[in-house]
Amino acid sequence: MDIPLDQLIEGNNTFEGNSGGQICHDFDWGQWGWYAMIVRIYYDEAPFTVTWDTEFIPDQRKGSIRLLARIQDETGCWYVTQAVDNLSLEREDVSVKMYTAYDIPEKFWVRDGEKKGCKIRIDNLDRASEALFYHRTWNGGKEEAAVGIKDKPVTINKWSASAGGEEHFYALSGIKVPVGELLQGINNVWYESTTVHHGIEILWPGPAIIIRYEK
Repeated sequence: MDIPLDQLIEGNNTFEGNSGGQICHDFDWGQWGWYAMIVRIYYDEAPFTVTWDTEFIPDQRKGSIRLLARIQDETGCWYVTQAVDNLSLEREDVSVKMYTAYDIPEKFWVRDGEKKGCKIRIDNLDRASEALFYHRTWNGGKEEAAVGIKDKPVTINKWSASAGGEEHFYALSGIKVPVGELLQGINNVWYESTTVHHGIEILWPGPAIIIRYEK
């Protein structure tokens, strides 16, 4: 949201929010957890440069990319550039595809011995060289509070891995998956946790698999 500059002061600024009730699955515990707030103030910028790693960025339509850079200086201040439109990825030797999940549970949260999953369909594995499994979680760390005694709570077909992420915090995690463990067609993704505490939440829009192909 836009903030009028005359509403900000030099020094400490105070922000306040409030919460109403739950909108579904009501158990009288309406709340929001605020971890951080970011205020962006736009200044004239020095000529900084940054390199964008596109190794696992999926192929895009020509001219469809809109890009800006966020730059943090030595004082901790963040600078955000103006957006640049109509950019394209040009890669002669590789192609990158993203495959998204379906049959996602409405309440994708596992704890106390639960096992829940979804599916990801991969159309083609010919000339696939690398694969990355992405998911966004809350409380997805290795700690007992997240997974209990399960060392590897994520299973893709018959291959298992740690979930990544943070205890009692949200995170976007990328996990390298051996291409040989993937199937052309339907791949089953499962999550398990034995903790009687909160367990792992898998956040919308669910996991995805990104694959690099050699041309």
